[in-house]
Order: sequence, then structure tokens, then C-alpha cells
Amino acid sequence: MSQAASAVWVVWHFIGGRSVLKLRVKNFRMNWPVILPALAIGLAPFSMQLASGLLNSILNRQLVNYGGDLAVSVMGIVGSIATLIVMPIFGINQGVQPIIGYNYGAQKFDRVKRALWGAVLAATAVVVIGFILIQLFPAWLIGFFNRDPKLLALGTRALRIFNTMLPVIGFQIVSAAYFQFVGKPRQAMFLSLSRQLLLLIPALLILPRFWGIDGVFYAGPAADLGSAILTGICLYKELQHLEDRHLEGLALEEA
Repeated sequence: MSQAASAVWVVWHFIGGRSVLKLRVKNFRMNWPVILPALAIGLAPFSMQLASGLLNSILNRQLVNYGGDLAVSVMGIVGSIATLIVMPIFGINQGVQPIIGYNYGAQKFDRVKRALWGAVLAATAVVVIGFILIQLFPAWLIGFFNRDPKLLALGTRALRIFNTMLPVIGFQIVSAAYFQFVGKPRQAMFLSLSRQLLLLIPALLILPRFWGIDGVFYAGPAADLGSAILTGICLYKELQHLEDRHLEGLALEEA
């Protein structure tokens, strides 16, 4: 019912007189030159959703195998807290996307870099604050969900371990999304999937064999660090390319 109500509200806005853009039946035609690039750009977040489903199934299986139902409950709480911390970063991404995309298309690469680093700094500030809260007050945060002594004990350890590399998450999310903003879907998809599919799933399958339930928790920071390194390498090459194009533009203006 809530989905239907929100859909009616949005559609009514674009049908009514307040919107500049209008929904018209005659415009609902398949325009492939427009649709295919949009699909390519949207492939990265779509693939992330698919990978997330696979990841959750493997994660839950490992939690049950090495920690039982209590570990599943703990990881549900840890995931909820992490989501609350990371959620503002997606808002930062949505805000900076049109700025980066417009200036990249206008070949104003100095503005692109300023917007990118501004978003990275803002995202990093968010996750650093979250990291400090998690490390200082883990039991307090877990207590909002459940105050069972066994759950608090395991949840405190899990929350601290799983979010050890939280300070680099802001950089990784914004930098990976940057490639989507500038119309480079292959790089965006690779970096978006690097944490969940390429690193976290193998870590979940390997590390618990050595450290049991703690190995499940260690898989998170291992994947975070690995994906941040991969993203940093790709972004470094991209910024070098931007700098070269910027210098070429300056040379043409002087000529």
C-alpha cells in the first residue's frame, strides 16, 4: 500500500500542472540510442544488488555453521548499524553526480576534481565519526536492538572487528561511483563489485576455516581494505588521464 501511495504521488506530480516535465503516452517509445547508454550506466548498481543477494546467502550460511542463530542475529544488527552510517554517503553521491557529470561533459576537469575530492572528504568525515562511535560505544549501539548478555558480548566484538576499515569506505564508495558519473560503466561495475563479489565472498569462504566465527568478522575489513586499494589504483590512473586532458585543453586555448 505504501509503494502504491508513493507511486501515485510521484506520477500525479508529473501529470499535474506543477511539473515542468510531463508524462505523455506518445513519449513512451523505445528509443534505443537513449536506452542502451542508460542501461550500461545502470548496470553497476544493478549488479551490486545481484551480488548482495548472493553475498547474504553465503554470509548467513557461514554464520550458522560457525556461530549458530546468535551469530546471525548479531550480524543483522551489525549490518543495520553499518547501513545507518553509510547511508549519508549515498546522499553525497547523488548530490555530487550532476556536478561531476556536467563538468566532465563540459571538459572542466579542474571542477571535476574539486567536486570529487570534496565528496570524498565529506564521506570520509561521516565514516570516521561512525568509526569512533563504534569503537568507543559498541555495547551501547548494540543495546538499541537487544540487551541479551550473550548477544551483547558477541555483538560488541563483531561490531568492532567488522568495521575496522570503516574509515576507507567513504573513499571507496564515492570513488567507485565517480566512474559511473562520467559514463565509464565497466570500471564502475568492476569497482562496485570488487568488495562484495571479488573479495568478500572468497574471504567468507576461506577465513572462517582458520579463525572460526571471528574469521567471518575479519572478512569484512579484509574486503574493505582490498577494494579501497583497487579503487585507489584505478582512480590514480583516471586522475592522471584527467590532468593530461586538462593540460591539452589549456594548450589549445593558448594556441
